[in-house]
Amino acid sequence: MDTIDKIEEVNRNIAINDFYLMVRREGPISKEYENHLEKVTSELRKEREKLLAEYTPSIVRRNLLREYSYVPYCGNIDCMKSPRTIFTDGQFKCHTCGWESSFPKEFISAWKQVHGSVNISKEISVRY
Repeated sequence: MDTIDKIEEVNRNIAINDFYLMVRREGPISKEYENHLEKVTSELRKEREKLLAEYTPSIVRRNLLREYSYVPYCGNIDCMKSPRTIFTDGQFKCHTCGWESSFPKEFISAWKQVHGSVNISKEISVRY
């Protein structure tokens, strides 16, 4: 099982526990079980953070996987505007100077899985 699969499994387990805690508010479950779910969910969130930190060693990579609206700035230090980039053809590109990121295919695949659509970046970049 690779890191992305582990992260997805942890996310599923968190969602299941959150669902049970939500249902508890609508019907009775024991206080002991509620405490157990809260403890397990807290541990799962810590595990997810650890997995994300291992998989995303840089701040930019971490933000790309965690923040829905995040797109990186242009990486060209000579770019006059240094704007936010746009996701095009599998990498983030600067519309001002043409700079292109060089993220590994595995990371871009993970980014697409997290956000569900490559069009998200295009929609977000317009705001910046």
